[in-house]
Parts: sequence; C-alpha cells; structure tokens
Amino acid sequence: MQVSLVACRRIHGQIFRKSLVTSVNLSNVSRRNMAGCSEAKTLERNGKRTIAFRKTEGGSPGVVFCSGYWSTMMGEKATVLEEFCRKKKLAYVRFDYQCCGASPGDPREATLSHWKEDVLDVLDLLTQGPQIIVGSSMGGWLGLIAAMERPERVQAFIGIAASPDFPDRKFQQMPKQVQEKIMTTGEVDYPSSYGQFIMTRDFLLDSRQHNILHFPTIPVHRPIRLLHGVKDDAVPYMLSLSLMQKLESNDIDVILRKDGDHRLSREEDLQLLLNAVDEMVKKVQGGNVLSSL
Repeated sequence: MQVSLVACRRIHGQIFRKSLVTSVNLSNVSRRNMAGCSEAKTLERNGKRTIAFRKTEGGSPGVVFCSGYWSTMMGEKATVLEEFCRKKKLAYVRFDYQCCGASPGDPREATLSHWKEDVLDVLDLLTQGPQIIVGSSMGGWLGLIAAMERPERVQAFIGIAASPDFPDRKFQQMPKQVQEKIMTTGEVDYPSSYGQFIMTRDFLLDSRQHNILHFPTIPVHRPIRLLHGVKDDAVPYMLSLSLMQKLESNDIDVILRKDGDHRLSREEDLQLLLNAVDEMVKKVQGGNVLSSL
C-alpha cells in the first residue's frame, strides 16, 4: 500500500510526517471537566480481580485507551480522548489496570501478564467491532500485544512514547547494587522525572515473556502512528524508530515533537494526538486498514 505523504521530510531514508492530513480543533474539546462525563463502573470477571472502567457509548470504530506504568484512566490524555469521542459519536473505553488507580489489588502483586489480561478482557467484554487502540508508554507495549493477539479487532494503533520491554531496559540501566537488591529483596524504589516508582522482581521476571523487541519482525499489519517527544527523558525517541523498522505494517508514520517530553500532554501535543485519532477513524471507516499481509 502506498503511504500518503503531506508536508513531509526525509531523514536517513525514513519518512517523518511534520503535519497530518486532517486537523481537529482542540478548542472544541473542553479540558475543564477532566473527570469526563462517563460513569465509573466495575468489570466483574470470574476468578479474576475486578477492574474499574469508564465507557462512552457510540459508533464504530471504537477507541480504547491504555495508560502507562502506574498511570490511571483519570489522566489528561484519557479524558480529552473521551470528550473527543463523545463529540464524534464514537464508542470509547478507558480503564485502570488491576491493582492500579480505582481497580482493587495490592500493587506489589501486579504483573504485566495481569495487565495484558486486562487489556484483552476490555476488548473482549466491553467493546464490539473494530477498535483503535491508543497506548501511552507501557500502554503502547500492551496495545501492540493486543494488536497481535486480536488482529481482527484492533484495526489501528497509536503509540504515545510507546515503550515495549521497558522493565528489562530499566533493569539494565540500574547500578549493579540496585540490580542485586531487586533480585534478593524482591523490589526496589527508583526515582524518575515523573515520580517515585516501585519495580518488583515478579513484575520484572514476568514481563520478559512478553518482550517483543527481540523479534526479527513484529506481526502487526494495521495502520500505525507513533508519536514521540525528542526531549523524552524516560523513553528515548529512537525507540520509536527501532519499533517502526520491526513492525510489519507498511502504513507507519513516526511523528516527532522536537520540544516534546514524555507525557506529551500540552495543548499542542494533545492536538497532535487528536489529529492522529481522527485520521485513523477515517481509515477504519473507509476500510483502508490492511497495509501488508
């Protein structure tokens, strides 16, 4: 499939789109009520922890937002997306992973396998028809896993500083004595620009079975947009370029915000996100979603 290029430049043989075909006016999407208008509900699952979610009814395609590591469905990107989908009359779901936010459970018991299960259950039990997954940071990793495991349901993917395999990457960056501590005591606190986090040995070891960057190629064939801030000090923007090379889809744009940070939550960053979602909605509605097989 030929990639449509608008206002692009070519760097080292790769295409970086500087602006998108469509533009959604963020001023039409209110940021005053950051809790959104949807009602908080609980998804009951036999033999599993419950998870909290908020759902907006609407048309197809639906949009599912996957938060980052210990982030919640009350974040700015999640709530702005809800109002955008409401205005566009699109179905939308945001949720908290088990043991996180409004979902019950001991955070020290959480693993990536649990959170992968949450994403798949949200897709299977709370949505119908084609979906666009928007994944932020770790949520981008989980979104790509869902795209591989539910290829007929996930028909487009947008990553915001997508961070596959991040526990191993963080572990390798830790001093040797910190690595030894997490393996002997079972957990370690580590600071970042975005707060103090806990990583447990169980989370680290469990996550390794879900790593994808070691694959020669990553079998996702749907349209993909990878948004990343060049000033991201948590997930290097070069990771999005590496991810682009491995993904099998031919319809991929890596969109770099030169002065953007990891969160990409400023008004101009949110505008970029909504433009990308709007573009993907039109692709899915037009049936233009199989980029390669």
